[in-house]
Amino acid sequence: MAKFGLDINLLSKIIRLAKPYKGLFAVALFLSILSAVLAPALPYLVNLTLDHLLVGGNLEYVTQLCLVMVGVLFLSTLVMLFNSYASSLLGQKVILDLRNRVFEFSIRQRLSFFDKTPIGQLITRNVSDIETLTRFFSQGIITILGDLLQVITIIIVMFYINWRLALVVMIMFPFLAIASRIFGKKVKKSFELVRNEVSKLNTIVQEYIAGISIVQLYNIKKRAFQRFEEANNRHYQANEKSVLYYSVFFPVIEIITALTIAFLFVAATAGKMGAFTFSVGEITAFIMLVNQFYRPIRTIADRFNTIQMGMVSGNRIFKLIENQSLQETEELQKREVTSKSFDVEFREVSFAYEADTPILNNISFHVPMGKTMAIVGETGAGKSTIINLISRLYPQFEGSISIGGNEINDVPLSQLRTWVSVVVQDVFIFSGTLRENIDLATEYSDHEIIKAIENLGLEDILLSKGLDYEIGERGSGLSLGEKQLVSFVRATLYNPPILILDEATSSIDPATEQIIQATIPKLTKNRTSIVIAHRLGTIVNADQILFMSKGEILERGTHDELMSLNGGYTQLYSSYQDQLELT
Repeated sequence: MAKFGLDINLLSKIIRLAKPYKGLFAVALFLSILSAVLAPALPYLVNLTLDHLLVGGNLEYVTQLCLVMVGVLFLSTLVMLFNSYASSLLGQKVILDLRNRVFEFSIRQRLSFFDKTPIGQLITRNVSDIETLTRFFSQGIITILGDLLQVITIIIVMFYINWRLALVVMIMFPFLAIASRIFGKKVKKSFELVRNEVSKLNTIVQEYIAGISIVQLYNIKKRAFQRFEEANNRHYQANEKSVLYYSVFFPVIEIITALTIAFLFVAATAGKMGAFTFSVGEITAFIMLVNQFYRPIRTIADRFNTIQMGMVSGNRIFKLIENQSLQETEELQKREVTSKSFDVEFREVSFAYEADTPILNNISFHVPMGKTMAIVGETGAGKSTIINLISRLYPQFEGSISIGGNEINDVPLSQLRTWVSVVVQDVFIFSGTLRENIDLATEYSDHEIIKAIENLGLEDILLSKGLDYEIGERGSGLSLGEKQLVSFVRATLYNPPILILDEATSSIDPATEQIIQATIPKLTKNRTSIVIAHRLGTIVNADQILFMSKGEILERGTHDELMSLNGGYTQLYSSYQDQLELT
């Protein structure tokens, strides 16, 4: 097997996936070995039967041999059936565990991981690549071991029956080995290319289907189809090569098989004219053995390619799940922190998503417990980045961020997320009921959910649909404003000590905004609150307002204090007022 260039370390890692099911693996392996041992039994029995029938004429013995042949055939069929079932079941159990592992890995990654990893690539890893590993176990590693043993067993039986004829059969073996080696190398490269093109194809499909509204609104269906067609053609071309290699290899095997049988007849004819004679039983048995000999060799090459495909997929999966650098860990070593205060403080905090592109530059501020701080500024000022850092979506930064005097990196992540609730601008709604989208963790009763809705004064808007109202994919069935209101209830249901509103009223119509403006004081009461606002009317009563530009705090104070400065905040607020007058 080494001649095919197998990565033994990777192969062993994939096989270890079956360790929890070592009993089933052993059964499948035993049945594969038994099937290999039984394979040459039938030709050997045919040899004995024909020779006794034509030479000895012992009909009773011949009858017994025929009954044995029927028994061998029946047993071989049963072994093949149970071997196929055990191997397939093993493959399904392995991918069940691995798919859970890959999905769990994906949802535990930090946001920076998803900033650089296409979603289509993750879908390929979780679905297509793992499915390929099923065939690695059901049609690959166990079966190929059985095939190799069958080849060895057949060789032994051939030499036992007649070593001269066995040598004749071996004449074509070097040509077969060369053909298999070339085939294995070519198909390996082809399959690697196929898997890469599948990943790219999935990414394009996911992007354009997810953004179908943009595709239609901007009339870019032609461009979308062109990109898909190009990717699909590359995928086709990659598969075309593997089809060509298979189309050439299998006829080559048939030619080698035919030539071997021809050599057998030549040897039989030459033997009659020389010192050696071969019985009819031997010739018949060898013809059967030749077909049995080359069939597993042909399938070994095919099985090997199944293994290569599985190893290509396995390598991609392991590269993904073994990269722990961007994973949110459970931090079991950290003890829960007791905090009586939930003030938020930034001290000289700097941050960059990319090393050469700073987003925040030495930001410092303090939000006392129970107070509300608003952050305003133009797009790209770094407002949302502050929210991401508080929630530890991006844990790597310079400086210090603390809650109640506790450095946030010292607080267990699961505990930190119970302290902070965030209402984001781009609300994500899952397919399911309204109840499931409000109570994401399904921890609260209907009474508690309804009470949270009523406390915000949103019962007429949300409860009219009922908690069992079915919401489609990506929030289909809810307006933009209703999605935002769901996120408000979602955030407040858990009664967090810290509430963050990140452009939370940007998608709400003026009528609904009035409801929210009346509700915000209820939301922020007795909570440390940070509000990022595009509509400045929602933050004029904040205890403190930060005006940011290009990652720096240029102005801070109350609304009146900032207006008196007649600076950037004043210009921003005046622009906001002008927009209101135009509407």
